[in-house]
Amino acid sequence: MIRGAIAAALALAGCGGEAAAEPAAPASIAAPPPEPPAPSPELVLRERARLVLESRCGQCHIGAYDSAIPGALAVFDLAELEWDARLTAEQLDDLNVRMERDLGPDGEALGVTPEDRATIAEYVAAAHARRGDPAPAE
Repeated sequence: MIRGAIAAALALAGCGGEAAAEPAAPASIAAPPPEPPAPSPELVLRERARLVLESRCGQCHIGAYDSAIPGALAVFDLAELEWDARLTAEQLDDLNVRMERDLGPDGEALGVTPEDRATIAEYVAAAHARRGDPAPAE
């Protein structure tokens, strides 16, 4: 009987008349980290343009390829994160002209689609605006 009374007293003392506290969640069950911010629209457009250019111009403009041409890489290397950093305003316009005319460096057809042309035109206009380039002469 005394044992039962002691056990009951210990149980009540442990509870203190309140609900037991929730144990802390193990670190492995902690909330996931927040999602990274979405890339800017400018970055998304630049990457879309990169994909178009890789499929049409990558043979010469990707430095890791054996077919890469040093002069072409001096203008832009599609393997670089900031692949468009060295492009002048005139070179940006030339990208647009080559896509519009479906012309490779030796006059060969590149197989440019209307969607490719639209992507490059949008990218070139945005790049000029971002850089504050003057509007091309008509």
